[in-house]
Amino acid sequence: ISRCLGLVSAHEKRLGVQYQRIIQSRIDLVWLAPHPPLHMLSPDSIWIPSEEDYGGLNDRHAVFSRAAADVCMRRWDYILDGRVLKIDRQLAQGVVRDPYWQNSEHYL
Repeated sequence: ISRCLGLVSAHEKRLGVQYQRIIQSRIDLVWLAPHPPLHMLSPDSIWIPSEEDYGGLNDRHAVFSRAAADVCMRRWDYILDGRVLKIDRQLAQGVVRDPYWQNSEHYL
């Protein structure tokens, strides 16, 4: 997801504009109805499906503001470079008592 955001950023730089919204969907997502029109979704909120969140937030689809996309779409970077230690209390203490919580959806 981080690489995708990097491609979006490079495209924005080439165009000289920045998108107001970023929509991210997993390739295995199946739509059973049309996507809600963006004008119906507040740009001040992150819009995600309910259910299947596994202790965090569902990561199958999201509508982000551009600023929120910079954070949410780089969550794996946080894990790889150690910034997640500032977010996750279990990891910061060096003891994982509840492995159920160790998934990317928990860090959204």
